[in-house]
Amino acid sequence: MTHDNGPRSLRRAVIALVLTALSAFVLVGVAAVVASRQIAERTALTEAERSAQTLSKVVFAPAIPAVLEGDQAAHVRLDEAVHARKEHGGVARIKVWSREGVVLYSDAPTAVGRRFPLDQDIALAIDHGTSQTAISDLSDEENFSEPREVLGDHLVEVYVPLVLESGGTLCLEVYTTTARVDRARTELTGSVVTYALLSLMLLVLAQLPISIGLIRRASRADAERRRLLANALTASERERQSIARDLHDGVVQDLAGVSYAMGALRTALPPDTTPRARAAFDGVATTVRSAVSSLRTLMVDIYPPDLTATGLPFAIEDLAKRLRRNGIDVSVKVDIGDQLRSELAAAIYRAVRECSSNIARHSGAGHAWIEIGADDRQLVVRVADDGHGLHPGDDPGPGHLGIQLVHDGIRELGGELTMGPRAEGGTEVVIRLPRTA
Repeated sequence: MTHDNGPRSLRRAVIALVLTALSAFVLVGVAAVVASRQIAERTALTEAERSAQTLSKVVFAPAIPAVLEGDQAAHVRLDEAVHARKEHGGVARIKVWSREGVVLYSDAPTAVGRRFPLDQDIALAIDHGTSQTAISDLSDEENFSEPREVLGDHLVEVYVPLVLESGGTLCLEVYTTTARVDRARTELTGSVVTYALLSLMLLVLAQLPISIGLIRRASRADAERRRLLANALTASERERQSIARDLHDGVVQDLAGVSYAMGALRTALPPDTTPRARAAFDGVATTVRSAVSSLRTLMVDIYPPDLTATGLPFAIEDLAKRLRRNGIDVSVKVDIGDQLRSELAAAIYRAVRECSSNIARHSGAGHAWIEIGADDRQLVVRVADDGHGLHPGDDPGPGHLGIQLVHDGIRELGGELTMGPRAEGGTEVVIRLPRTA
């Protein structure tokens, strides 16, 4: 029986490796984009805060006292300074706030003198000297003078303390466009994602030959294991044939001849033969006939005469009869159609034979079920009993050589074997085999 599972397994492993690498590229790329955008945003906001603090100390702190006293010349100079920063520094709006929530100065004259609910960021800047920076959506009432159709939907909003020479503190609010944030995001995202993906690609390329080599080695080892198992199964089948043939042509024929001879001798016994001697003779003849029957049963057990789709139900029924002779009530149901490959029939027979043997020797069951069904894709074998069942911690695998050999044979054919406790008590073995094994 030939197999192409080795190359197919290798292809699957390489495909899995490639898909894993692609998944890693996607995950790393997404993570790099998110991280770089966050870093760029924090960096740009920090820079905006630093610029606002410089504007507060250098421009507004010296000029705002005179502006508040009504000095028009000082007001004009401050307007010019603000206008210059709006032209070249990305500033969109500037306001000076008092602790009472009154706008003392703004480059939008309509806002000057208006009172609004005191923002927490303004209070923090005036009372604690802390600066606050965020991206505003311009939804607050105070932003009536920042038209979205002109300035956009979002602005960088910075609140910094404005410390006067007189010792008082106001709050300087500076709105700047998000161009700096967007630019930083684009630049940092491009560089970080490029370097991250390039590094990952180099790592994958460096590991790819090693990974493929390991996969090939594992595939060769698996192919060798399958070859050895196939050889062992083939040798086992040949040995079973040889043993069955030797039994049939040798011991069974000889004992059958002895049985026939004893039958003939029974009629030729002298009339004066004592009843005790006749009984002893009959006992020997019965023993010989029983031995012949046992050997023929053993021959069928070693190598069933017909393991085809039509012969398998009869072979399974023979196994059920042996269980019935042990006092176990057996229900048998076999429905597999009329097309079944010989290796599948042999695998099913071996599995049922091993399970039946375990039921007879170990289960203490009163009833057993043997069910074999099929559809267009797979065969399903179920062998169950109502005996003692598996105890917690029992391992039905390597510790039970017969089941382990059956399990290996089923797996070699592309199927699976599960063994566990039956829901109503006892043990249940379920085997699934693809028809195209």
